[in-house]
Amino acid sequence: MIGRAASAGMAPRDDAVDQYIAALLDVTPQPESADGVVVTDGAQGKELATLACSEEPKQRVADAANAYYLCNVSGLQLAVAKSAVDWVGPVPEPLASSQLSLPWLLGNSDHDGRVCHVVDLARIIVPGDAARNAPMLALSLAGDRWLLAVDSVDATQVIATQSVRWRDNPASRPWLAGMASEPLCAVLNVRGLTESLSRELQRDAR
Repeated sequence: MIGRAASAGMAPRDDAVDQYIAALLDVTPQPESADGVVVTDGAQGKELATLACSEEPKQRVADAANAYYLCNVSGLQLAVAKSAVDWVGPVPEPLASSQLSLPWLLGNSDHDGRVCHVVDLARIIVPGDAARNAPMLALSLAGDRWLLAVDSVDATQVIATQSVRWRDNPASRPWLAGMASEPLCAVLNVRGLTESLSRELQRDAR
């Protein structure tokens, strides 16, 4: 099993949870607009039926684009875009433990013919939580060298764009794209996360 590095100089979990609760309470869901349509018989009804059929493929495309894995990360729900993930499975045994000082880096592992960095997301999202069990599942990011270790993948969900309060300034917490109100969860900024991890990895290797 992958060993867990001690987190040093990170905020206690209570502070992180309080910040999350404050963010969740500040979410104001935007209601979806719906226009009432009265369907009559004759030509008008046929036109509306044809329109409804033509909208179905568009809806399926939209649902696929807005599909997310809902992951449990130390008790918090995190949505990860399915389009960014090419594999979900057990956390692999590492080829070698990390010799670096980064608390979120569990080690490196051989996955799909390439060496990938195994990241404990809880060390980034809920720092200071040393009492929990080791993460059980990993998500492999498509076309990248990162495996994101989480406690569980509970479900898949279509999240409407208008139900997410997107962040304007990703400078702090670059992993957080926004907060969804339905279902209530944080939405992962995959690109922001991987760019931040790459920078930390390069700095620590110097």
